[in-house]
Amino acid sequence: MKDTILVFLAAILAACQPRMVPQQNSGPNGICESNSSFHYSLTAINLTEDVSRVSSSNDEILLLMYAASDKLTPLQTLERQLLTFDKTHPVFEHQVSVPLDSSATVVVVLIEIDSERKLEEVNQVVSRQLAGIAKAYRTRQSQQLRKFLEDEDLLGLEVIPVNAFRTGLSKTLVFKGFHLFDEYEYELLIQSEK
Repeated sequence: MKDTILVFLAAILAACQPRMVPQQNSGPNGICESNSSFHYSLTAINLTEDVSRVSSSNDEILLLMYAASDKLTPLQTLERQLLTFDKTHPVFEHQVSVPLDSSATVVVVLIEIDSERKLEEVNQVVSRQLAGIAKAYRTRQSQQLRKFLEDEDLLGLEVIPVNAFRTGLSKTLVFKGFHLFDEYEYELLIQSEK
């Protein structure tokens, strides 16, 4: 009888043991992810601040990258870099880790900084209002963009499907245009790695 009780207790204790379940990496909001990385270079081909004699002759560019849902809801800030470009320093290079959730996209935002606002404040505005900023940018509603960004100039916004970051792929984005009297052109080259 004692042996039966011991076997019964051992069976109960074994059933109560926590099971080892393989864990998946989970990102913000519980999104399953596997990480890949990519190397990028941002090149200033035509600076916005090189036309006027009173300009600073350099561009302060805020490069923001977000992992976002298909509704342009930012899930995670991947990159936030304030870069200063001039004729002697026209290229910036960096490497970024990207969550490869198949439903996610990567949103690249390029902003010329013209004020003394803190970068974190600009990042928060962009991340909270990303869908509205993207719509205003696509429909060329400059007054609406001014409401979001105040004195900052949105030079470009691109949405890239996460599949573009699979191993071995490269992608070139060109941000080109005029803002007020200034012409600008930037080239972003993205090379995926694993």
